[in-house]
Amino acid sequence: LPESFENGSVTSVTIEDTENKTQITTPVTMNTYTDGFKWQLNIGDITTFADDEAVSKITGELFSLDLSALAAYNADEQKLKEMGFENAVNVTVKYTYTEKTDDEAEEKQSEGTFALKLVKAEEENCYYVHIDGDSGVYKCASSDVKSITEASMETLETKKIININIDTVDSMTVEYGGNSYEVTFERTDEETTAKIDGKRVGKSYIEGFIQDLNLLECEGKAENETQGESELKVTFLRNKNDGFKKVTLVFTSYDSSFM
Repeated sequence: LPESFENGSVTSVTIEDTENKTQITTPVTMNTYTDGFKWQLNIGDITTFADDEAVSKITGELFSLDLSALAAYNADEQKLKEMGFENAVNVTVKYTYTEKTDDEAEEKQSEGTFALKLVKAEEENCYYVHIDGDSGVYKCASSDVKSITEASMETLETKKIININIDTVDSMTVEYGGNSYEVTFERTDEETTAKIDGKRVGKSYIEGFIQDLNLLECEGKAENETQGESELKVTFLRNKNDGFKKVTLVFTSYDSSFM
């Protein structure tokens, strides 16, 4: 792999096989309803958020890829075809890194790209690796590239429902049990004051409520839209310029166990 990648920072990974194209990029560029997600996931026509830990596994495998075992030297196109690279998993990585300027006195931020191909080897629990621009073919353990070769919507999509930063909220409305509660914030350079229906409350109380929402994770996707009235409805009015100004969470019963 390029020497500059060793201390680089990954900005994009594209994984493509004969059936699917998966791309994870940072920063998030889509118009978003929430805060705090670092990675954007694109698979087919679907764009969503990627799970940080899942992406870290992929980038970790790239940074630690061991190419010390040579499977073929000076492999030409015919040799690559014989080894199965026509049906390879194609991986393209973009990254940034810091390098010295010509006078060595300053540093500058640069961008790099490399591509590699992965294909199952004849040897059990092993993959062949070919890097574009390199005439060699290497071997690595299947477990060393497991997160890359098994990348999918199921393995990469975040399970988090929302990730709201209280500092991006101007006000919020909570509807529960037939009642509606208006939460507002007054901010100065020194402090942030929270009020419920005009009565001052501790900011930590509201932070705790938002944190409970942020900790929620989905167990799956409903096949049909749920029916009936909402049991809890939370509406956020946000002060962000790069996302939805109004975000509403609605909780209704799905069955006896799920909402």
